Amino acid sequence: MKELFFAELRRFRRAALIFAAVHLVLQLLFGRTQNVLEMFIVSHVFGMGLFMACGLALGLYQFGVYRQPGRCIWLLHRPMPLARVFGAIGGASVLLFVLAVGLPAIVALLCTEHYTARVVDLRHYTLVAHLVLLTVTGWLAGTIIILSRTRWAFGVLALPLVMLNYLASGFTMLLPAFACIAILAVVAYASFKPDRQSPPAGAVMAIMTALPLQVGFYVALGLGASMLYMAALTATGMNPANRPSLNPGGVYALSHQTSQQALDSGLALSNDPRIPQWRAELPGRQPTFIIPFGRQYPVHGQASNLDKPSWHDPGRSIIWNFSHDTMRFHGRDGQTGEDRGWFGLHGAGDTQAFPAVPVTRGPAVIQAPQQLYLIDFKTQTTRQLLALSGNEKFLSPMRKVPGTFDFSITNQRLIAHPPTPDDGAGLVPAAWSIALPGAASDLDRVDVANLKDGTLVSFNFGRAMVRGAPGSAQIVMFVSPDGKAEPLARRLLAHDYPALYEHVDWWTSPLLHAVVSLKDIVFDRGIVPDQGDPWHTAELRYPRPPIVIAVALLLAVLSGLGAGRWLHSSTLPVRAKVAWIVACVVAGLPALFSLMALQPRPVRQTQAQAATAPRPVLA
Repeated sequence: MKELFFAELRRFRRAALIFAAVHLVLQLLFGRTQNVLEMFIVSHVFGMGLFMACGLALGLYQFGVYRQPGRCIWLLHRPMPLARVFGAIGGASVLLFVLAVGLPAIVALLCTEHYTARVVDLRHYTLVAHLVLLTVTGWLAGTIIILSRTRWAFGVLALPLVMLNYLASGFTMLLPAFACIAILAVVAYASFKPDRQSPPAGAVMAIMTALPLQVGFYVALGLGASMLYMAALTATGMNPANRPSLNPGGVYALSHQTSQQALDSGLALSNDPRIPQWRAELPGRQPTFIIPFGRQYPVHGQASNLDKPSWHDPGRSIIWNFSHDTMRFHGRDGQTGEDRGWFGLHGAGDTQAFPAVPVTRGPAVIQAPQQLYLIDFKTQTTRQLLALSGNEKFLSPMRKVPGTFDFSITNQRLIAHPPTPDDGAGLVPAAWSIALPGAASDLDRVDVANLKDGTLVSFNFGRAMVRGAPGSAQIVMFVSPDGKAEPLARRLLAHDYPALYEHVDWWTSPLLHAVVSLKDIVFDRGIVPDQGDPWHTAELRYPRPPIVIAVALLLAVLSGLGAGRWLHSSTLPVRAKVAWIVACVVAGLPALFSLMALQPRPVRQTQAQAATAPRPVLA
């Protein structure tokens, strides 16, 4: 095993050295013009995807060469167990990735930390770990694709997409990364055998091999059905999102209306005697809308950046970047790059940490999930404007509306504040607040109009209807100056898309839908939950329309019948056949397709053909 390990290292040492040198040079050169650590997650995902593709290419080439008959005999017919052969090759490949991918990235980080004033936190070193792990994931996927008996093996690429495509703490995300590698390693080892056409041996191997394929087929079926349906609607001019005549009672029609039109359409359903006076007053009051844009916040220790982690002081030419290790902003000169100290909770030079990881909103606003701060550039201090408590978090803090109040939206309330004075101190009080009449995750926007005798407010829900949210409505209220809210009208919104499209992720496989959605329960991604829903599980609890349930049951039955038909002439044991049929009934079409890919049907041959057919030694 040791000899094979070192032989594999010698085989790719030149390529690894060239890759490491190019990687290090690019890191250092790119770091001179761009702060890689401050980039958003989209840029980081693109870069990690490139390294994952490099690992995929190595796996395809490495085992593509070994798959040749002469090399395969030399490799697999050695006086050592198959697991040790696979372990030697895999261990050598992982070590090459650590040296060619991880080491240059660590060197670049150390240079940035010790020779510049840029912020380098412990979370950035987890970014290097994820870079190496994703490269290993790509290598395992390439190994599976080149060695698997089925042409559909590329479906295993969906497993890292499902398990790793979300932003949480970098340390927490190491757990699903190692779990993904473990699953793919088992599948790769199951494919590492002389007879590649034989199905996986044993129930455990069959289950572990089928799992990534089922996830791949689940993602492909859901995305494929949605894309084909949307393409058909767009080609025929029937797409509700862009057709000339919108459904008058649908969500898209409401979202395309101006604030005055939205208020008018809501008031038209009310019999209140004050409606004519209010509708005549609306054009001169310039109604406006507030969009709840802050639905997700950074979490402590996340490897990448969800939002902008820095702000700029133009008068002093200082760039303040937030450090997760100290929970303060660290400054550097925007022209010379020199160290400019720390910016704490109360301003420059303060050492008190912020209570949560904030984001910057505009040139002078720092926002955390429950706090809002205003920066005074003259004194280099901060003033806290708003504060929440408990499980209440901001969706849209302090939107200034000319001629009326300043409004904040949380996941529980709409809060009206008197206009903030420029020289004020302390927290901004609330003139009044009213509870949200629906789920925050379904809130699309809020239209407001300040009238002579109060404020008209229209809550426009329907943002989550495309994912199957029920009961979305437009709710219009009148709020008197003393803060008393009076409901005026409630208009249920019609679904612009059919139920089968909105619930496609569920009826494709209810079981896999629940499994894929576990990340919202297990990992904290900073998503603002609905009131009373700390785990952000609203989508899992949506009621399913009868036709959706009927289609899911029909597909389960058809999958079970299809599995029975496929296994009718198979040589599998009876228990294995029963297990596959049950799996297809429970998991639906993805399980059936994985069965068809993994379990070949016996080829019918005549006795003469069987006698003269050559005996296959290798695949």
